[in-house]
Amino acid sequence: MSYLEKHPSINPEKIGDLGDSKGAELVLLLASLNSSIRAVVAFAPSSVVWQSLAPGFPKTSSWVLKGEELPFVPFAFVFPFRGLTELHLKSLEKTEAVEKATLQVEKINGPILLLSGEEDWMWPSALMGNKIIERLKKASFPFPY
Repeated sequence: MSYLEKHPSINPEKIGDLGDSKGAELVLLLASLNSSIRAVVAFAPSSVVWQSLAPGFPKTSSWVLKGEELPFVPFAFVFPFRGLTELHLKSLEKTEAVEKATLQVEKINGPILLLSGEEDWMWPSALMGNKIIERLKKASFPFPY
């Protein structure tokens, strides 16, 4: 962000973030933590921070801030395994973890565009996008979304 804000060809008042799937989780998180980000586009978004996708799926957060793991939703055990969307849906039933890991999107300092589909085979992005919208409405979010 420091590089972008100081670059002579960039207007520091118009910095935006764009990401898809896991990247959408990240851009929503980053924008909620950094008010210099003034717009977000999230394709197939997440409404929470998830467990790491590193090899072996370690029981750690996907993201670290200032050396500390961010709260995350751990993956649920699903048997028989029928796909990642089912795994994510089952994991979202862990209400205490979801509450702690929910992205604070109401802190974003600009408009938000969410794009998702009902037949996402990775995770329930439409459901999570709707959760984000509910949170923004509840907070009387002042920017377009």
